[in-house]
Amino acid sequence: MSMETAIQEKTWAVLGATTRTDKFGYKIFKHLVNKGYTVYPVNPNITSIDGVPCYPSLHDLPVVPTVVDFVVPEAVGLQALDSCKELGLRPFGYNRGR
Repeated sequence: MSMETAIQEKTWAVLGATTRTDKFGYKIFKHLVNKGYTVYPVNPNITSIDGVPCYPSLHDLPVVPTVVDFVVPEAVGLQALDSCKELGLRPFGYNRGR
């Protein structure tokens, strides 16, 4: 999926979203929310981010997102690729969790 195609889609999951405002997982999540996207944060260690429920896995989301942005370490990302395949998703971006 190209960047141009991805930004036209309005339902995203951010795998590795976090409450830590200095991290990419938060910055990407917040930017998408501020731009009016429907964003589902995914992180098994967090219950909510800025009042938005956070889900432990892609399988736990209430809807199947159109785009998944990965902001996680490689090992976590590789495991999540199986979930994407099972849900019929094509991951959009991969950013090593920082």
